[in-house]
Amino acid sequence: MPGMIPFPHEWLSAPKYWYMSAIEAYRIFFQLLNRFLINIQDVTNQHTCLASLPDSIASDAAACAIQAGKLDKAVELLEYGQDLIVTNLQILRLPCSDEQQRKADSLLDEFCQINPEGSQEQAKLSRIAHIKKQWRNFLKPKLFSELRKANAEGPMIIVNTSTFRNNVLILHSGQGSPEHITLDGVHLNNMTNFSKVFQGIGEILHLPQHDSRATCPVNIGSLRNTESLLNIFNAPHGVFSLISSELADLRVPKHSRIWWMLPGKSTFLLCHAVVQEYISSYTTNLSALIDAWHQKAKDNATELPSLLAVGVEKYTKASSLPSVKEELDSIQELDLSQIKLNVTVLRNTDATKTNVLRKLQNHSSVHFACHGTLPDASHELHNPFDLALILSSDEELMLCEIMTSVAKTNSDSAFLSACHTVTTEQSKVHESHPVLQ
Repeated sequence: MPGMIPFPHEWLSAPKYWYMSAIEAYRIFFQLLNRFLINIQDVTNQHTCLASLPDSIASDAAACAIQAGKLDKAVELLEYGQDLIVTNLQILRLPCSDEQQRKADSLLDEFCQINPEGSQEQAKLSRIAHIKKQWRNFLKPKLFSELRKANAEGPMIIVNTSTFRNNVLILHSGQGSPEHITLDGVHLNNMTNFSKVFQGIGEILHLPQHDSRATCPVNIGSLRNTESLLNIFNAPHGVFSLISSELADLRVPKHSRIWWMLPGKSTFLLCHAVVQEYISSYTTNLSALIDAWHQKAKDNATELPSLLAVGVEKYTKASSLPSVKEELDSIQELDLSQIKLNVTVLRNTDATKTNVLRKLQNHSSVHFACHGTLPDASHELHNPFDLALILSSDEELMLCEIMTSVAKTNSDSAFLSACHTVTTEQSKVHESHPVLQ
């Protein structure tokens, strides 16, 4: 189906006054694609569909809007096209407001009085009413007025690398439209090479091939490609020098929190290691962060958040992870500390696939401390949903199984990536980002 929808890229070869029509073309393209994905129930098939698209299409859409001077629209398009699979999963989890639920219940009661036999379908009708209520906004990109709320706890820095241009957008409280930095000196080829550098980080740093939890810290060898890395990091017109200068101009206090959204090729930028005068946090998209804060506010008023910690120390077919015990002990101590958090721990033989999937239904977050693997020995990941976490008795818990389980609840799961769970092929570097939702 995506092949039947003409890509908007051709507009960009036209004169500048065509950029406005190209922006509209991107919007329509994402809307049509979203409608198509709704009819695909399996998340793996959704990914197969999206994998056939140009890898940088969301970033290209944002770059088109930036070229036209429409910075607000750039943020909207990037958010809309950034992760359509996550968006489709979220629509099944968005709760109705109390007012919406009262109206829906009133309509259902009236229907059941007219047709008593229909009461058996009440649950089904309630679900349909819920989805229809969300449908109108679901098929449209969120407006910038909503997305700018992502800067509620610190500036949001978006590094957008596209086929046509590279830019940084900063959402800062007290500002209307985003602040804009043009990265004229950082070309897409440099960013691509930088991604390749970090895909082979173990080789570059001469690190032994061991899991980080299985061994003590090792001495890092000489770093090759130092000059090219410094050009990207700290050159006078490099990415981070420009960003740090802009944050200073915005009078962002040192040692305060800043947020990074790194789509596409920019995923591998180690922002927290370079911009050390601030506390860095990351998000895969703006909506996920906004929804998390909204849910956090509701949870604080109702019940304590809950964390499921899953860890396996010894395996029969893989190396042992002796540090997992200390890791889980530290997490379990959170339940006894001043942090208001309910913690459940599944260790070793208790960390079975059945137990994990069952406990996921009743916990808002999950932390995995275990091995990860791919379904074949080549470690060439064509579908990120094929990766798995290895549990007790070498049982494999597939990522698609976790997402299917979580989609049925209001959980917000975090998977701690290790081993091959962050491996991917060169054409899909953005998918190696640790899964957070």
